[in-house]
Amino acid sequence: MQTRFICPQHKQWLFSHPESAKAHMQDAMETAVYYRDRKCWSDALAFQGCAFETAEILLAKQSGCLIETITAFTANAILLSENYASLGDPQDGLTVLQRAQQRLTAEISLHLDSHPAKKCLQDCISALEAGARFRDIFHSRPMTTH
Repeated sequence: MQTRFICPQHKQWLFSHPESAKAHMQDAMETAVYYRDRKCWSDALAFQGCAFETAEILLAKQSGCLIETITAFTANAILLSENYASLGDPQDGLTVLQRAQQRLTAEISLHLDSHPAKKCLQDCISALEAGARFRDIFHSRPMTTH
C-alpha cells in the first residue's frame, strides 16, 4: 500500500503555508474527481492521496475552521478508501479508514472544551467506522450472480 504521496520537502512547505495547503488540497481533490469520473483509478489515487495527506497536515496545523478541516480530512479518507477498493485493494482502503479513525480519536482529547468540534469529531469517527464495517462485510462476502 502506498502511504506517502507528498515528498518530505513539499510536506514541510505545506505545513508552513496553511492557506496554500488548503488550496493545494482543493486542487488535488478536484483533479482526483476528474480522474475518478474517467475511471483512471491509478491517476486518481495519486491526487486523492495527496489531498488526504494535505488534509492531515491541516488537521495537525489546526488552522482555519476546525470543523471544516475535520470534515475535509474525513471526506478525503473515505474517497481514498474508495479509490483503493476501485483498484482492487479493499484491504488498503480499510487501512485508510482505520488510520483516519485513529487520527480523529486522538484529536478528541485536544478538543474536550469545544462541544461543536468534539461533536464533529464523533460524527466523523462514526462515519469512518460505518464505512469500515460496510467495506469489511461487502468484501468478505462471495459475489453471487442472478
